Amino acid sequence: MYKKTFITLCLLVFNINFATQLIQGDVSPTTAADGCPANATETFSQEVQTTTYDRANGIYYVGLAAGAGNYAISSFQRTLGSSQIPRFKPRATDMTLTNESIIFLAMATDSGDTSSRVAGVSDNNDTEVFIFDITNKVRFSEMLKVYSSTLNAPGGNASSINGLEANRCFIFAAVRDSSQETDNGIAVVAINQENLCLVQTAAVPGDMGIKAQQFSSASPQLKIGNSGLTLADENVKLLWDDQLERLYAGISLSASLNADGQGGISVAMGIVGCCPEKGTLTLNKIAEDAAFADNTIVGGIGNNGDTIDLTLKHLEIMHCSTGPSYLIAHGGNGTDTNKIFALPLVDTCNPDDVNQGKLANKNMYDVATHRFRIPATAAGQLATEDDMFAQVGNGRLPIQADQTISDIQVIGDAVYVSFKIPQSDDNETGILYSQAQFDNVGKIKSWTPWTKRMWPICGFPDSPSSAQVSFFTVDAVNGKVIAVDGTPQKTVRITEWDEGGVCDPCTQSCSLAAVLNRSLCDGAYSVLDLDQSTTGIGEEIRYRYALFGGTNKVDFALTSSSRAAMAPFDVNPTTSTPYPQRVTIDYCCPDFFLETELPNAGCVTTLEYARRTSNNVPSNSNYFFAGTGKGLYVFTKSDGSGFNVTEFGLLSGSAFQDGMWHKIAAFENPVIDIKTSGNTLYVMTFQTTKDVPFSSKIYRIDFMDNITDMFAGGNMTLIAQSTSTSTSTALQNTLLFTQMEIIQTDLNNTQEQLVLTTNNGMFQSKQAGGIQGPGDEMDANWTLIANQTLFYGIGAIDNPTIMSTVWPFSAQDACGCKTFERSSIHQLNGECADDPTFRFVPTFFNHLITCDNGACESQCDTTQSCCCTADCTTPCEEATTTCAKSCDPCCCVNPVQVNSPCTDLKLYEKICYFWSDGGRRFFIISPSNAKLACIPCCGKKSCNCCPLQQLRYLEVTPFNWCVWNVCDPSQTVLRDCVLRNESAFYWVRPIGMTGVILAGTQTGVVALE
Repeated sequence: MYKKTFITLCLLVFNINFATQLIQGDVSPTTAADGCPANATETFSQEVQTTTYDRANGIYYVGLAAGAGNYAISSFQRTLGSSQIPRFKPRATDMTLTNESIIFLAMATDSGDTSSRVAGVSDNNDTEVFIFDITNKVRFSEMLKVYSSTLNAPGGNASSINGLEANRCFIFAAVRDSSQETDNGIAVVAINQENLCLVQTAAVPGDMGIKAQQFSSASPQLKIGNSGLTLADENVKLLWDDQLERLYAGISLSASLNADGQGGISVAMGIVGCCPEKGTLTLNKIAEDAAFADNTIVGGIGNNGDTIDLTLKHLEIMHCSTGPSYLIAHGGNGTDTNKIFALPLVDTCNPDDVNQGKLANKNMYDVATHRFRIPATAAGQLATEDDMFAQVGNGRLPIQADQTISDIQVIGDAVYVSFKIPQSDDNETGILYSQAQFDNVGKIKSWTPWTKRMWPICGFPDSPSSAQVSFFTVDAVNGKVIAVDGTPQKTVRITEWDEGGVCDPCTQSCSLAAVLNRSLCDGAYSVLDLDQSTTGIGEEIRYRYALFGGTNKVDFALTSSSRAAMAPFDVNPTTSTPYPQRVTIDYCCPDFFLETELPNAGCVTTLEYARRTSNNVPSNSNYFFAGTGKGLYVFTKSDGSGFNVTEFGLLSGSAFQDGMWHKIAAFENPVIDIKTSGNTLYVMTFQTTKDVPFSSKIYRIDFMDNITDMFAGGNMTLIAQSTSTSTSTALQNTLLFTQMEIIQTDLNNTQEQLVLTTNNGMFQSKQAGGIQGPGDEMDANWTLIANQTLFYGIGAIDNPTIMSTVWPFSAQDACGCKTFERSSIHQLNGECADDPTFRFVPTFFNHLITCDNGACESQCDTTQSCCCTADCTTPCEEATTTCAKSCDPCCCVNPVQVNSPCTDLKLYEKICYFWSDGGRRFFIISPSNAKLACIPCCGKKSCNCCPLQQLRYLEVTPFNWCVWNVCDPSQTVLRDCVLRNESAFYWVRPIGMTGVILAGTQTGVVALE
């Protein structure tokens, strides 16, 4: 049967700490009864009430409740591989903030600015704002003034501050008048750039009085017609965006209509007077009244006597990697408010344009600039709740209507959310994300579902809420997550790389990484994650799985199970709410971990699952596939027949215990890649002979209910082959296929095309009706997409609703010396069409050149932004590594990247693997100057039987590098102690809902958890 069940004793003792690491603060470690110091279990003595994150410097600021002394405001700075115990630094050393209760914090800098100035509000001075910088010297404003309708007269004193935002020049504070609601407003406080003195401005244009701009139930910017507004929330959501140069203000409200066609709007847009002279604030409607309808999310109209409820819980801005900008709004129109939406925004690259930053006409996208440039002015032009592109998470959040998220972060193309409520059958907890998917011109097409967790289930092991998160931040420079516990909100921990920790110290339960490292000590070469979004598995069965390929074996892990009582198991059909998942904690148990053997198979380098549903014909056609250097293996029932998806259960159950791997005789050559969406199976092979050194082939194989019929010659169709034997003219000069991906070309996922990476460029199939249908190599109609260069491979989104976005990576001749030792990462987007178009948007999947040609204030060192060119006079092989520190045109060894602070990042070291969740971008790279090492392969431990190979490293490079102050990808190679022990990485990705990112290495796995 070629398998064995993994069983171990739960009494084993592991000398490994908890996965996430406590960041220490003002709480000292307690003393145990025996006099030995015990580990601290909390960071702070007081509750964390507010946070903000300085992306340019990697500094996480927290504000605490009263009583924390100098730690009232504390900061923690990112490290890249430091072995020191992480600690918060006290920042409230100025006596004006010592022991204060901090209720708001906001960065008072431009994006990418490294000055790290922070604005805030304390509870004891909640009518004033303060600012401090790296010196910790604090400056307070005078008591802020509210709005007044009396021309040229100051406003009255504010009673409280109910919202805060800032930029380099101004602090914006939502001020409240307890006696007169109509005098509530947004105060603008100017920051003196020399001494940081704070002075409130006359915010109302044409009015010399020092006062706030009105933002209340009387604000015309929130009304459609003469409706009566009632504010449902005192807290105002303020958001400043540097790229658009606009302030957004939102609030929850109810609109009572006394005539047809009236309504309300929950968000207004502000234009700030020229910095730093004026400091006026002009509030405009975010769209024309005529554009709103009954389901237009942040605004709506109705009939006489109606009441319209508009909820606005959070506001963020997303500037997509492809170009367009979207307002990310949590809330909506009506009572179903646990949704997050993406609303297109106008970006004309002109801050003086009055339409800049308004809600855009969703039907008017500029394909040349990759932006929305026309505002919505009429019905049918605004995004609605029914638009697929607007539904972040592909639907509702996985919580009930009476619950809400605790924090939200938007980074790159991802929206991350956290929950601090206990997990139940109806409510999820922890941190999840949704990732944007794009069409062929760069607009958002759809979103991945809320199915990925990125905070470990035992992230707070000593807390009563081990997975609950109140605040968090995601670092796109080192890939780590910092989180504050849900209750009592005194513990801050950070994910760290390890080799497998213990989740429960009492039961000594086994982590996934720990059992994999015992099983796959000869190397973990491939992975397959089958989470809640997997076709067939997600809706039809309770369990979710992950597979790991080693040497002569495949390990199965049951990663989580749906809390649903019956099918469908992915989404509650009554409420349309995704079901929460019970995450596996103890992989010691044979219910949750299974080793299976593939004798003489060698390294398992690729894995796939059939993804068939019980409605497919035939329905008993589910298999697991393993590609190795010795061919194709298939996991089936003992008689070679396929499984019905409903037969899968615990790994100790009969489906897995009685199943076995079969070697497929039709595939004796190395299998390079296997892909399926459930329609048909695609297998890529490689063969070398004396006469034909390079020969790659792709077969399309229709699903049958047994492997004898499935892999019979008449059921296998050759749809692509390399070299001159190819009947496809496009492929005749191609020697080698490297990888392939599927892009769906209809909304039902029944039609698809293949994207193929080769040594001679990238190709797409354009078969009429989809390549899943009948047809041979000629019918596949292979067409060149990209230039004739080597593409090493291609990355894909984990859990797409519709596969439309992939990331190919190619070789680049950085020197012009024909060495091709560098790489570039690209983003390729497709469309739903019978004859689809695939386009690179952007051309390089790096920081886009923005309206000001990419200029940004950065601390990058430009003295080494050079590289050798084609006019070298010294032969490349004679150049020395010392050239890398000069602008000598002959630096052909270790050439310095041609990047400066104001240009795109285009060149990386050789890319071997890529994965992204939309915000974090993980690379496996093999530098041209990396040392050679004996990397164990296929179980061989001796250098005598393992050729020397270049080391392969993990790297995390953010998309918008200027914001994160990253000048060169080499800055972000991960140097954690655990990672230094590994000489080769093969893959990296998150595993189901575990909250753990695993990376396969030559000796097993390492885990970011």
